Amino acid sequence: MLGRGYLYALRPEEARLAEVCVGAAEIRVLLEVWRRAGARVSELDVAWLAIHRSLAHGDAGGLLSRAVLGGRLVTDDQEILATLVHAAEVDAVARALETLSEDDFRDRCSASQGAELDGESEELDLLYAWGWFQRLRGHYRDAARAGCAVLFAAQKSWSGAAA
Repeated sequence: MLGRGYLYALRPEEARLAEVCVGAAEIRVLLEVWRRAGARVSELDVAWLAIHRSLAHGDAGGLLSRAVLGGRLVTDDQEILATLVHAAEVDAVARALETLSEDDFRDRCSASQGAELDGESEELDLLYAWGWFQRLRGHYRDAARAGCAVLFAAQKSWSGAAA
């Protein structure tokens, strides 16, 4: 099971550090250093996977599909998953995200699940994902204005693991 997702706005020198990380331990240290130093961080909770599926549906390799998991893979091991969208691409991704209305998002969400969202729980799931999508969109907008790269990171947590 994958845990909560987070977006980090990184200055060019921070993005270069992320790219040369070797494994989860190094990226985890950098994430903590950046968080403590006041880096802009936006949580996506566990909605990030539904958001990614919705954005990537019908957009394989496109700008929308880059917003969460479509950037350069930094690490994907048993502990953490991290991807990076370079600053040169952030503005284009931000503009693509701005074009999506709630109806567009709803249609993509339905299509990515292969069914119409017709039950109460599906509607609640959609509204949950749409709410967190607003954070993603705002994060990209702010990162684009600041000339930052965007790093997505999700810690992996396994069911049955000791607390």
